[in-house]
Amino acid sequence: VEGILAAPRAKETLCLQFLAHEGDIEDNMRHPLVMIGSDGIPELDGLPHPRLLGTFSRVLGEYVRERKVTSLAEMVRRMTSLPAERFGLAERGRIALDHHADLVVFDPASVRDVATYDDPVRASAGIGPVLVGGRIVWDGERPTAARPGRVLRSTRATTAA
Repeated sequence: VEGILAAPRAKETLCLQFLAHEGDIEDNMRHPLVMIGSDGIPELDGLPHPRLLGTFSRVLGEYVRERKVTSLAEMVRRMTSLPAERFGLAERGRIALDHHADLVVFDPASVRDVATYDDPVRASAGIGPVLVGGRIVWDGERPTAARPGRVLRSTRATTAA
């Protein structure tokens, strides 16, 4: 089953395909170089894909806690320090002196995604405070007024191919 949806005023087009097989997803998640991310379009006024807000909590709840595809510590590494290193984001991805305090407090026993296609902007369960640059942007129940985020630039040297 697949479909194509056009957003109002044709700002975005979204193609929904249900092609991935759970066994393949689990196999990929077992590979030590696999990082977790979402390619969801952050259009919160309409009906975004449920994984826009639920990708990380789905991985932690479903694939780590329930299916035991990999350990919690390993998956947190793949969500934090591995991408920071891979993309050259200095002073990010680790809890360390002189690093930016970008932190998500969560309960490993209850974290899970609850967003659905009908209600895609539901906040995940089991997520406590979220800090960006040491400032609380999510108080565990709702967003705060703080907006300390900024565009990050890679510190890795790039060469032309």
